Amino acid sequence: MEKVLKAFAIIDFSSNAFRAETPREMGNLNALIDLLCNSNTLGGSLHPELTNLNFLKSLNLSSNKLTGLIPTESQLQAFNAFACEGNSGLYCAQHIQMIDKTSSPDGSRQNSKSEMGWMLSAAQEGFHIGLTIFVGLLLYIKRFRQCYCKHLAKTCYGITAPRH
Repeated sequence: MEKVLKAFAIIDFSSNAFRAETPREMGNLNALIDLLCNSNTLGGSLHPELTNLNFLKSLNLSSNKLTGLIPTESQLQAFNAFACEGNSGLYCAQHIQMIDKTSSPDGSRQNSKSEMGWMLSAAQEGFHIGLTIFVGLLLYIKRFRQCYCKHLAKTCYGITAPRH
C-alpha cells in the first residue's frame, strides 16, 4: 500500500471476497472518512494503526471473520454495533461482550426470527392474562367495579363536558 494515494476520503471494498487480514497500512490513510469493508472474508484482529484514522465518520466491517477486541484508544468504539455484526469473535471493550451473539460465522442471523416469535407470543399471552384478571376483578369484586365506574364516569365527563 505504499504506492496508494493517502488522500482517499471514501474506500468501498465491500463484497469483493477478500480473504486476508486488515492491512496495517490502512491506518496511514489520514484523510479517510468512509471505510466500507463489509461482506468479505477478512480475518484476524483490527490493528491498532486503525486508531490513526481521526476523520473516520463511517465504518462497516460487518459479515467478515474478524476477531479480538476493537481498539479502545479511538473513535472506533463509538461506531454502531451493526457495523461489526456478523463477526462472531469481535469484542467491544466497553461492554466486555460479543457485539453480535446471534450471528453465525457466515453472518446470517439465525435466531432473530425465533426470538421475535417468542417475544410476540409472550406479549400476546401477557395481554390475555392481564385482560382476564381485569375482567375478573370487574365481575367478582363489587368495590373494584364501583371505583372503576366512578373513575370512568369522571373521565368521560371531563372529555365531553362543555368548556367555557
